[in-house]
Amino acid sequence: MSPSEIIRKPESLQGDYTCFTVGDEEYGILTQDVTGVQEAPIVRRVPKAPVFIKGVANIRGRILTVIDTCSRFETVQSNSDTGKMIVAQVDGISFGLLADQVIGISRLEKEMIEPVNPVLVDRQMPFITAMALVNERLLHLIEMTSLVYAGVEVSKKEKTAYASHAQKALTTHRQTKQADYLRHLVMKIGHETYGLDMGALKEVKTKTKLEKLSSGPKYLEGMIKTADGMIPVIDLQKKYDLEPDPFGPQSRIVLMDTTSGLFGILANTASEMINIPTEEIKETPKAITGEQTKHIKNIALLGQKKRLVAILEPAHILTEDDYKTLSKVEGVDMRRQQKKRKTTGGKAVKAFLTFELSGHEFAFDMANLVEVIPYQPVSRIPKAPAHIRGLIHVKGELVPVTDLTTLLEIDNSAGSDEKHIIIVQKSDGLHGIIAERVREILHVEEKNLIEPGDFSKGIKLDAIEKAIRIHHSDRVPMVLNLDKTISWTESYRL
Repeated sequence: MSPSEIIRKPESLQGDYTCFTVGDEEYGILTQDVTGVQEAPIVRRVPKAPVFIKGVANIRGRILTVIDTCSRFETVQSNSDTGKMIVAQVDGISFGLLADQVIGISRLEKEMIEPVNPVLVDRQMPFITAMALVNERLLHLIEMTSLVYAGVEVSKKEKTAYASHAQKALTTHRQTKQADYLRHLVMKIGHETYGLDMGALKEVKTKTKLEKLSSGPKYLEGMIKTADGMIPVIDLQKKYDLEPDPFGPQSRIVLMDTTSGLFGILANTASEMINIPTEEIKETPKAITGEQTKHIKNIALLGQKKRLVAILEPAHILTEDDYKTLSKVEGVDMRRQQKKRKTTGGKAVKAFLTFELSGHEFAFDMANLVEVIPYQPVSRIPKAPAHIRGLIHVKGELVPVTDLTTLLEIDNSAGSDEKHIIIVQKSDGLHGIIAERVREILHVEEKNLIEPGDFSKGIKLDAIEKAIRIHHSDRVPMVLNLDKTISWTESYRL
């Protein structure tokens, strides 16, 4: 074997590397091998496994082999309690790598890479293929196949058979993955956080559309005009005697559909739409169940169980007495609304999420929505297209984040207040879109989807599919063509 076959050439190693620390050292593996990053899980030991195998972990119903990097790298474990696990694939099989910290993603060019001196590498552990200097940091580049199999006797036939099984299991897992989550709209009402199953959600509208009333119960804040008629809007702060918090510009009217009729509730904010793992949704403790809390269906604990969300039961927000009282208010008949809704059909209606960015209002089909999350720092990617802000981790997956102001050539000289990242699903995976403000969910008839024309002035036109005509309003949200807007696969791939 020639020296050139033993020592990897720098040009063959250049690329994007996910960088992480174990003890005092920093390592990197090719990002193309990485499928996710998550909190370090509970690991079960496996008798007679190689010493560098920590054990196996249950990752959302799949059994994952976890590598003890401290043992494999023969380094001292950190005392950090913020451990992570990187999920990477080798020959179609997923493995977990325990890390103290995941630093980010670095682009390594051939000039930055130095082949490792053979005298530095144990022949039994040849997985350190090169070293690199990144901003004065020494990075050990790891070759995943060697990391997993060096010193282990596994036949090619065994590996091929298991890889085939793993791929079938992964396909089945992906097909059923969505069943592990329930999508919810997360709202602030008063000083409390509530969730609403998206299946019960009809629309989200701005509070400016609320029409005040001079009569009715104290919790009736007003009425809102919809395609189904005049719908009552309830102030839950007053209905449930919550600690008051004034409504403001970010307040929203959340319209929900129940078997008894349509009604809306006022929320101080309603800008997050998140997928809550079913395992994080718990029964309401018996100590607080009763007539006064029938409107709370479940409790969810998010963010390492530091954030409590009360999941609403729409059918129990209003009692029979409430329906009778509201039906007596002039212009409202809850049951007539339901009957009308059942008998007026035949109109093609689409649901759109609208959001604001740099003085423009955009929209896209709700069918593409995965969730809306608070803005979080991104990991920059050297030499990525200008409109790709970087990567974030969403439930263990690496998600590219698009900056529309750059992509659509929008003037952003005044800057923008980036508060949210909208996660959408495309055929090639998840993508993030930066937004200043998530405005509302609109149900739009086909006839109100119009050509953008002059409304799209100042915006790169080929990214705009249609415009939404909103009657009695000067707002004209631009409907994004996501296939043209988010061109990650065409312009840059990890």
